[in-house]
Amino acid sequence: MKRKARGGWFATVLFTVISIFYVAPLFIVLINSFKKKAFINLEPFKLPSEKTWVALENAPWRSTTSWSPSSGPW
Repeated sequence: MKRKARGGWFATVLFTVISIFYVAPLFIVLINSFKKKAFINLEPFKLPSEKTWVALENAPWRSTTSWSPSSGPW
């Protein structure tokens, strides 16, 4: 005899909504990393446009200052 799962569709919908709320901030940070700094504050939830796009200028490896453990405040 097969046992029917209780609320299978309800659990699926619930965990889908939870997953979206969990992943949304990561997606927003990823999208904002390709915008100019001024537009991150003005339009945080909009996708980058031609006007706001900076490509990889904000990438950490393109920084003008170098970091090393010996360059710390100590």
